[in-house]
Amino acid sequence: MTSTRVRAALLATTIIFGCSGAVAQQATQPVKGGQIKVAIFAEPTTLMPLSQDINVQIIAAQLYPSLLKFDGKITPKPYLAKEWRVSQDGLTYEFDLVDGAKWSDGKPITSSDVKFSFQEMILKYQPAGKSNFGVIDKIDDSRPGTVVFNLKRAYAPFLSLLNSLYAPIVPKHVYEGTDPMKNENSLTAGVTGGPFKVKEWVKGDHLTVVRNPDAFDSPNLDEVTFRFISDASARMLALKTGAVDYLPPSAMPYSSLAMLEGDENIKLQPIGDEAAAKVMTIGFNLRRAPFDNAKVRQAISHAIDNDFIAEAVSFKHEKAAVGPLNSNSWAWDASLKGYNFDPELAKKMLDEAGLPVKADGFRFAMTVNTRPSVAVFHKANEIVVQNLRAVGINASLRPLESAPYTASTYIEADFDVSSVAWISAFDANNLAPLYACENIRPAPYSNFMGYCNKDVDAIFAKAAAEPDQAKRKAMYVEMQQRIIDDAPAIWPMNWSDWSASRVHVQGLPAGPWDGRDPMDDLWVGAK
Repeated sequence: MTSTRVRAALLATTIIFGCSGAVAQQATQPVKGGQIKVAIFAEPTTLMPLSQDINVQIIAAQLYPSLLKFDGKITPKPYLAKEWRVSQDGLTYEFDLVDGAKWSDGKPITSSDVKFSFQEMILKYQPAGKSNFGVIDKIDDSRPGTVVFNLKRAYAPFLSLLNSLYAPIVPKHVYEGTDPMKNENSLTAGVTGGPFKVKEWVKGDHLTVVRNPDAFDSPNLDEVTFRFISDASARMLALKTGAVDYLPPSAMPYSSLAMLEGDENIKLQPIGDEAAAKVMTIGFNLRRAPFDNAKVRQAISHAIDNDFIAEAVSFKHEKAAVGPLNSNSWAWDASLKGYNFDPELAKKMLDEAGLPVKADGFRFAMTVNTRPSVAVFHKANEIVVQNLRAVGINASLRPLESAPYTASTYIEADFDVSSVAWISAFDANNLAPLYACENIRPAPYSNFMGYCNKDVDAIFAKAAAEPDQAKRKAMYVEMQQRIIDDAPAIWPMNWSDWSASRVHVQGLPAGPWDGRDPMDDLWVGAK
């Protein structure tokens, strides 16, 4: 069969998405032009789009396109791909690229850039790349304006992962044959294809991007300046005085909500609806005794007062979690059974596990990795230490800043317990990088706990191939209960995200990626 006939056969059995149609006129129309200032909590060290630094990711989303964009409900929207088709068997995804899309050096953005980005960049350098996209069998870039993904098996989450966080598209002619971490473009972003391009980077102060005149998706704004403000109180003051216009979720601790509520010049906005919801996860190092003993982990789970942590840390904005998935997720269910706060039961279970209280008044010693610069983690970990000491465990905080924290947790496995926040509510399959056996490896955002349950892995695989969401939910509920019973982690609280902006800022990113979305729709109204 010729390629033309193969394509014709495919198109005859596909579902069409992304075709544009009449859009209802909104009461307030976006305005072209203007500029805003955005506060981020740390200066980037690179502009590499696959960096795991959230501040880099916020900026990189403005510089590099993805195939699709998403709203807060994870509804896919056209972006670099103007339309797409999915075969009935779920094995073939065909994307037509926007006509005339260019990189900022004038070279066309083609299907070869997409193929290169997945095969040579995302699958090799994105920590969750193999987990997210290992299902890809081959990519056909034979037509410059169309890219075709052939999958090894049906994979329901595939479309939802084609976003700026997990799947940025980079210029093949710039990165091919180089080490992307050392490539000059990763430091300067000289060649980009997103709505903006870099104007200036003043070290220690700010980075400014301006409208990319060659962008296929021209932004509303002329300019966005990212100011580096590490102190949370200083960020709040800058917003209240108008020195900055927008705080993405990563720059908005819970404590800031109370400071900003009631200010008529400030707009608070929950991000991503149910899709962005996370769970604070305090994971055990299962490679170390006594945390290799499930009964010890279960006992510790009973020793932690999750209700108090959730209330104290979130200033009463959140509730305690039950398991690894946020209760706002479509895949969570109220039937799940977690660990009630019961210090006496915890003591009894620790005794039964062969860890009695010794002459010094403690059963054993342990440390709790914490990041003092991240208030949510630090405050929760302080309470965890108090709870552990109350049942005879000599717990202490081990304060680390960003780089050593990441190395200790993900690379060196040098910890007793360590904390992460995991976005997975948009699709429970996104728990796989954290809990699947194959993701036990020294890399950021991997299965740092060393947890492995083959039955859980089998459910991940089966649920990802199931197109019916109700059936997927039933599988994921079973999977969650298995993980809860194994207790590889403590899950103290649900965690939602908020952004804050001056009231004149409109069209804020609505996707679930903590503000790591393109700001092409953002615009400035009357002040």
